[in-house]
Amino acid sequence: MNYRQASVFHGHDAVMSELTIDFTSSFVTWKLHDAADFGRFSIDAACILNSGSSTETFFLAAGVMAGNVYGDGYLLRQPPYRYQAVFSESHYRIFRVYASQHQDQDTIGKIGERFERLELSINRSDYRKLENFDAIIGATFGMLPINAHVELELGYSTTAELIFPVRHINIESDRQRFQAETGPVLAPLEDHSGTAIDRLMPAFIAFNQLDDLSLAFLAETGSISGDTGYGRFYCGIRKTAARICLVVPENQRKET
Repeated sequence: MNYRQASVFHGHDAVMSELTIDFTSSFVTWKLHDAADFGRFSIDAACILNSGSSTETFFLAAGVMAGNVYGDGYLLRQPPYRYQAVFSESHYRIFRVYASQHQDQDTIGKIGERFERLELSINRSDYRKLENFDAIIGATFGMLPINAHVELELGYSTTAELIFPVRHINIESDRQRFQAETGPVLAPLEDHSGTAIDRLMPAFIAFNQLDDLSLAFLAETGSISGDTGYGRFYCGIRKTAARICLVVPENQRKET
C-alpha cells in the first residue's frame, strides 16, 4: 500500500448533506411481481447527484450470491453469480457478476416494471466531523462507526456526493497517518452518456488524505483463457481529486 502523510485537514471539507446515514439500520425491501415473498437488503452506500437545481439520490443495496430460494438441494444457483442492486425513487439497476459470462446480464428499468412493491427505509442521523488526526484515531480506537462524505466534481455544473461507511482503516499513530480502504461504494463513471443510473457503478475506494482518492470500478477483465466470454471484477482503477470529510453518526433520526 502506498501511504502518504495525513496532513490535509483544513480547507478541503466536502459540501455535505446536513445529515449522514445510519447504515446499520437502513434497508431496502422489495416484492417482485407474481412473487409470494419479500426480500430485505441492507444499504451499502448512497450517491447524490447534484446538477443545478436538480438533485437525485441513489442507494446501493448489499450484494449477495443468487440462491434457489426455499430449495431442497443446493441452495446457491449454478452457475453461481453475485448480484447487487441500485435504486432511485423511480428506477433500478441490478448488476450480475458471474465467474464467466458471455454478455452483460445486468437489468435496468423503471421500478414498477419489475417490482410490485419496493420500500426504502433510510435512517439518517446528525454527525460529528473528525477534524484532525487525533479525532480520527479517537473514533477508530473508541470503536465508533465512521462514515465518509466525498464530493466529486463531474463537470457540466454537476457534482456527486458519495456517502458510505468506512469498513476498514489503517492507523499509524507515531507518524500520524491513516489509510481507509472500503467498499463497495456507488460512484459515477467519467462517461456522461446515458441516464444518471447508467453512469453509476459499484466501486472500491481508498484514500489517505482528504483531497484525493483512488477508485476501482466494476469492469470487464478481458477474455478468459479457454472461454469466449469475459469476466468482471473491480479492475477499472482511476485516481481523482475529491473533497473528503469523515464523520461519526450521532442522534439517529428515523426516516422512511
